Amino acid sequence: MVFDHVVDTAFAADAKSGGLELRDYFAAGCGHCKTLAPTWDEAAAAYKGPVTFRKIECLDANWEPIKGNEQLCKDISGFPTIKMYHGDKELVDFEGPRTKEGLIDFAKQHEGSSAQAAAIPLPMILGALWIPEIKKERNFL
Repeated sequence: MVFDHVVDTAFAADAKSGGLELRDYFAAGCGHCKTLAPTWDEAAAAYKGPVTFRKIECLDANWEPIKGNEQLCKDISGFPTIKMYHGDKELVDFEGPRTKEGLIDFAKQHEGSSAQAAAIPLPMILGALWIPEIKKERNFL
């Protein structure tokens, strides 16, 4: 199986937009990556939801780094590596079954992660609610 030489130029804009991404970091010369590729493509095509499935080529067929993807791949040491991101924030590694169903289930389990990642911490919410009442009780207003 041949992989296209992919440099993800749209990546930076998408990451800044804050969407959920399930990322497959792969090396074109990796046998496990070649085995996963059709399963990944099937899962990506079948999944309907807020998570974007993204393939990022880190090393070419000669195990040379892909120019333009060095920053994205800097902390990746094994292939394939699958991680869930919210924008540019890593949420969790995928450690489930590398099946179409396993990938889709993982994406579905994390659909609410964008709301959680963007959520305001509870103490800030409670503080904002209670402070006016406390000021009023103590005649600070």
